[in-house]
Amino acid sequence: MLASTTGAPPLSPSSEAVRKFKMLYPGKQISDGILLHLTSLNKPPRLIKAYLPPCFFPTALPDMCKVIYIVREPLDVLKNLYLRMRLNVLYEYRGKREDYVDYFINDKMCFGPYWKHVKLGWNKRMHPNFLFLFYEDLKENLEDEVRKIDGFLGTRRTDAQITNVTLHSFFFGLPVLVCARVYVCE
Repeated sequence: MLASTTGAPPLSPSSEAVRKFKMLYPGKQISDGILLHLTSLNKPPRLIKAYLPPCFFPTALPDMCKVIYIVREPLDVLKNLYLRMRLNVLYEYRGKREDYVDYFINDKMCFGPYWKHVKLGWNKRMHPNFLFLFYEDLKENLEDEVRKIDGFLGTRRTDAQITNVTLHSFFFGLPVLVCARVYVCE
């Protein structure tokens, strides 16, 4: 099961979400995992990006595909989640920042608990189809990390391709590239 719905509140059979699901996936069950059905619409190779902890995915996932797991410093995760929850129309968190920190520390958050999440990923790091990376390493030396990912995926990119990926993935350079593109288009 990919992206399990176990523990989620039951959906009403007459809800809009269930109606759309049945229209898009006739004969399929939501309980099989929504992401599984979404990815089935795409031709291989498929890319699934998720903020969910490894416990939400089949334990045999690294046996079925390659997994790149990126861990980020807890303070950065907290800041990012806080902003997302304030801006996300599903949540629109309006509480105090201090309360949000308390929720994070005391494991009362979605996508958590943080340390258990990281430990689950860390424990799989030696699996040949599981690559464990640190977000901070990506920021510090992106080209080396892109080469590591290239080796893991076996895509054998040339130096020029690696440089191109690095330039278009650079964390602080992206706005400059976007501006340059806009400038060229004008």
